[in-house]
Amino acid sequence: TMLVYDSGKKDFTAEVTVLFAQVDKSAAENLDDAITSLLAMEKKCRVSNDPTNLVKVCKFMLKVCKEQNDWPKLNAVLALINKRCAQIKSVITAVVAEALGFVDQTPSLEVKMELIKSLKDICAGKIDVESESAKLHFMLSKMYEDRGDLDAACDAIQDVHVETYGSLSKREKAEYILEQIRVALLKKDYIRAMIHSRKMNLKTTEEAGFEDVKIRFYRMMIEYYMVEKNTWEIAQAYYKIASTPYVPIESSNDANGAVEMKGETSDISSNAAAVYKAQCTEALESCTGRMQ
Repeated sequence: TMLVYDSGKKDFTAEVTVLFAQVDKSAAENLDDAITSLLAMEKKCRVSNDPTNLVKVCKFMLKVCKEQNDWPKLNAVLALINKRCAQIKSVITAVVAEALGFVDQTPSLEVKMELIKSLKDICAGKIDVESESAKLHFMLSKMYEDRGDLDAACDAIQDVHVETYGSLSKREKAEYILEQIRVALLKKDYIRAMIHSRKMNLKTTEEAGFEDVKIRFYRMMIEYYMVEKNTWEIAQAYYKIASTPYVPIESSNDANGAVEMKGETSDISSNAAAVYKAQCTEALESCTGRMQ
């Protein structure tokens, strides 16, 4: 049946307040009936153009499911809210933000993964929650990597085109692309690693405050060009690292070449500069020998 929407806006604040009180008392005994009554109120608010209470009702449904520790029901409610006829954008944004706050409160890794997948499906193709979508893909990729499933980790993050997302800052985009490159290199998918590297804005890496991004990026590119045996590009990458005015400190916990920055304003030490200069010179000599 086709819904008929009221042209005038109505306010269901009083009814919503009463319903919330009733649900708080009855949810523990019968969660299904509580959700059914809330869904009926959700439809009434949506049809009668009451977005403020509509958002409240949708968020309250998630809260009730979470309080009753019924995570499958929470996932089902999320999907149902997303599929409602003519659902407004502010509702989707609100429920995604609300549910994201529950991710770290899940009782097990499996439940956490299912919740992330549910949210990821809701965010798919919606520009209003593109930053949340990117975050969810990132979280899912990390979980797969921790399980040792590099194929799934790479698949979870590789098709996220953060370079086109207007809601993300330049640093967020750069760090996301670095993660895409890192996972691809970890999987030894060098073609995908090169594709991701071309999305990096090189002008951004030269900006003040992006020194750590620049060093991590060129270290990864060195790893890629080592496989390709492209000594010229290796030398260029070493030069970029050597010319960076900050001290890169190797992180013992990162086997993939990520670096931490020591201080915000300290100049590169003479020892570090000498090491990088020697590496650069060696790469250049190797390149020259191959060209001759």
